[in-house]
Amino acid sequence: MRFLLWFLLVPVAVSSAAAQTATYTIVPEESMLAYTGRHVMHSWTGENTKVSGSIVLDPASPGTARVTLSAPVEAFDSGNSNRDSNMLDVVNVDRYPVVRFVSQSVQPVRWEKNGAGFAGEWLVRGTLTFHGQERPVEIPVKVSLSGSAIDAEGAFTVLLSDFKVKRPKLLFKAIEDDIQLTGAFRATR
Repeated sequence: MRFLLWFLLVPVAVSSAAAQTATYTIVPEESMLAYTGRHVMHSWTGENTKVSGSIVLDPASPGTARVTLSAPVEAFDSGNSNRDSNMLDVVNVDRYPVVRFVSQSVQPVRWEKNGAGFAGEWLVRGTLTFHGQERPVEIPVKVSLSGSAIDAEGAFTVLLSDFKVKRPKLLFKAIEDDIQLTGAFRATR
């Protein structure tokens, strides 16, 4: 009887030990969030390397992952101080100093074990908070887990009008409504 009980309990203990949910913290020096805007005259990209947040992940169950990211709006740098100053005015940085993302669900599209750990693609759905507005977003993300580090990168488009941002004008022509957001993040345990 003891042998039978041991035989039944050992797989439960092994599967519990295999569940390796861990919290990975974003490394700002190795992470970047960027936006790309367009106007009929030109396009530009503003980058932000002051991203913070975390990823909670059990590699055996990526669908249960949780992601939170935030970045100070004033840290976006397009290489043009006049444009950046104008952007800060337009998005009311004094009232809305942070852009934030919180995931609601993670859907693994592909997730495979490899020699270094795991790698694949996820569809991350969540809420983006910007300019005092919350909007649902869906982000395709490439993810790899190696040792104690997660690397992730993704891109998606938002409309400034969805966030009630009045589009600035140059030569009487407003910038395009759609803004491309891209991110590359490293998080460690």
